[in-house]
Amino acid sequence: MLQCLSASWGLVQKPYDFVIRARTDFALNRSFDFGTMERGKIYQPNSEKRAGAISGNDQFAIGSPKVMQVYMSAITSARAFVASGDHVAGEHLIDFHLKHSGFSADDVVALDMNDPFPPSGIDVMPNSLLRGDYATWRGISHARQRRTLRERLRRAVAKLW
Repeated sequence: MLQCLSASWGLVQKPYDFVIRARTDFALNRSFDFGTMERGKIYQPNSEKRAGAISGNDQFAIGSPKVMQVYMSAITSARAFVASGDHVAGEHLIDFHLKHSGFSADDVVALDMNDPFPPSGIDVMPNSLLRGDYATWRGISHARQRRTLRERLRRAVAKLW
């Protein structure tokens, strides 16, 4: 995940007003009014807030290029994060990195993503991940996994229309 964030930032070459980072298995179920978004904030899916945490989200985020450059450089904090003894998870590392980069919980805005999928497996909340049932895929070929993902994506998109 961290390598992907860092590599993704390397692909941003033009001066954009906003940068969107999304996992490839994230179902985008809504539109955004960029005219109402503040440039110094990170916009991400509504998630469970932990006390004092920024509640970084490793699935989806929107922000100005300056903000997203910080968000997508979380790998630079990995060594200090592991040394801190915090629970090793993508969201926790993003929390740690953003906090140590000067962000506060007020700089992170929760978005209602209109999540189409109910809680399942390790996802304890409704979510937008197309592959929430990945734990059942052992022994299934990659081709079948791709067909399953395409079908879930097709159904998710059909619900939008």
